[in-house]
Amino acid sequence: MTDNKARSTSRVKELLSPRHGSLSRVSYQFTRKGLILLRSENQTFEQLFEQIVNLGVDDVEEGPDGTVKVVA
Repeated sequence: MTDNKARSTSRVKELLSPRHGSLSRVSYQFTRKGLILLRSENQTFEQLFEQIVNLGVDDVEEGPDGTVKVVA
């Protein structure tokens, strides 16, 4: 084991080479997302849902403990 990035990368490439594997960047294929947890004492899930969806978020879920999970 090593903490040296160059040495680690070199070792991984060495292991992949005989199997015709390669390292390549794929981060362009993914979108960065954020997770927000909300808890409201004075609004229902439905009221929060209406407000949150109008902001253009990707996903809204209600948790078992009353929290609201927002993925944006």
